[in-house]
Amino acid sequence: MGKPELLFVLIGSSCPTHLYAGPAARRFGRQGKGFAMKARIEDTCTACGLCCDTCPDVFEMGDDMATVIVGEVPDEYRELAQQAADECPVEAIVIEP
Repeated sequence: MGKPELLFVLIGSSCPTHLYAGPAARRFGRQGKGFAMKARIEDTCTACGLCCDTCPDVFEMGDDMATVIVGEVPDEYRELAQQAADECPVEAIVIEP
C-alpha cells in the first residue's frame, strides 16, 4: 500500500501565515516557487518602519504608512516579506498566497 498524500492548509483570520506542504500541495501548485505571493498593508499600520527595514525590496514608507512596492513578492524575498508580516507589531501586513 502506498503512502497517503498529505495536504496541510492552515488559513484563518487569526493566523497571519498560510502553510502549504506535502506532495498534494505541490500538485495543486501551492508551495514554493512559481506560486504568486502578494502582500498588502492594512489601515492599522502605525508607520513604525520595521517592515521597510526587514524587506526594503517589498515595502517602503509612504507619507502616513508603509506601502507595498511590488505587485507580487519575488521568490527571493518571500521569507523576508513573511518575517516582516510576522514581526509587525500591529499585524498590519497581510500575506496572500
